[in-house]
Amino acid sequence: MARKNDSFYFDGFKQSADYACQAAHLLSEVMHHYEPDRLLERFDEMHRIEQAADEVRHGMMDELVTAFITPFDRDDIARLSSVLDDVTDRIEGALHRMYYDNVLEIRPDALDLVDMVERSCGKMAELIGELPRFKRSKTLREQVFFINKIEQDADRLFVEAMRRLHTTCTDPLQVLAWHEVYVHPTIASMSPMSSTTSSWRTAESGSPPRPGHGVGRECRLTVGVEPRDGELGAVGQSKLVEHRAGAVAPGALA
Repeated sequence: MARKNDSFYFDGFKQSADYACQAAHLLSEVMHHYEPDRLLERFDEMHRIEQAADEVRHGMMDELVTAFITPFDRDDIARLSSVLDDVTDRIEGALHRMYYDNVLEIRPDALDLVDMVERSCGKMAELIGELPRFKRSKTLREQVFFINKIEQDADRLFVEAMRRLHTTCTDPLQVLAWHEVYVHPTIASMSPMSSTTSSWRTAESGSPPRPGHGVGRECRLTVGVEPRDGELGAVGQSKLVEHRAGAVAPGALA
């Protein structure tokens, strides 16, 4: 089988980010123009986006199994692919909760959160679009810092929304339903940003690429690597164990 060139991976990242943006836009549309009777129909639309995103990730993982040279470390490629796919999965999860918990009205806080999700996905897609030029980009570092600011804003919005939910809603079933609806899109906007920004580093050297490791660990782009303890916000920290349980083990594809 002919070896895929570097653009195969970068194109895959871009497609994954685009699907996340489509999912975020659909969730925003559903919430801003809420029609409970149409939730099943919109659920099917979201599932088609999620399945398409899964196909992109599976294709990249299949290629990594046999790839000899990669544009950067294969573990980072696997993890970034997983992180991008998780964004779409979690956005779909919010719509799941709204459907099977029979949410009949949208809370104002939910609109603020979904707007943040849509914004963060757009900025994530911009950053992903810059990855092919990661060694010479003049804007990538600024984009990473900007996304980190979005993460902080999302953390604040989530905490305020949860506070209002638990102090103003008297229906315990609605509290439970909205708790999960809030968590899914907020993690979608924050988790990949934490994974990108907290572990971001580029260290250029003259070392040649090693077989199976692209530019090698001496000149490594660590994007999408799991954040370390203490580097996440209030929401991210609460999901760290879950994130680790689903992460690709280092060296699993080596």
